[in-house]
Amino acid sequence: MATTKQAAPAKKSEGFQGVRGAFWIIVVCAIIAFTLFFTWFGNDMHFQDPGVQDHPADIWGTIYKGGVIVPVIHTLLLTVLAMTIERWLALKTATGKGALPKFVANIKAALNANDFAKAEQLCNKQRGTVANVVMASLNAYKSM
Repeated sequence: MATTKQAAPAKKSEGFQGVRGAFWIIVVCAIIAFTLFFTWFGNDMHFQDPGVQDHPADIWGTIYKGGVIVPVIHTLLLTVLAMTIERWLALKTATGKGALPKFVANIKAALNANDFAKAEQLCNKQRGTVANVVMASLNAYKSM
């Protein structure tokens, strides 16, 4: 009977993956900023003499006269706004369904009474990041 060797399973990429997402956010913000700069700010309707972009007629033409640094600054602005919204959404979902101080007080009361089943039930009801951390701690404590 011949022995067969099985190939090792492919190793999954582990570690911090957030940089890739942030890179694409910056790229998308840059595309938006440069497109806006050349199509809207540089449009002939924002200058007194169409075809010659020397004398801006309004604020948009004045912004265009700022030069190529303007879309770079807009890229940074859009990136900050996008990351702020992303962080706000992430922190909003971290708390879970109920009030966090009430959840922590209920968990403390359940653990002081050695009622691990109730603590698990509270974690399943609350959801969110804090509840997941407490649940992982409860599971680690049970496995000891």
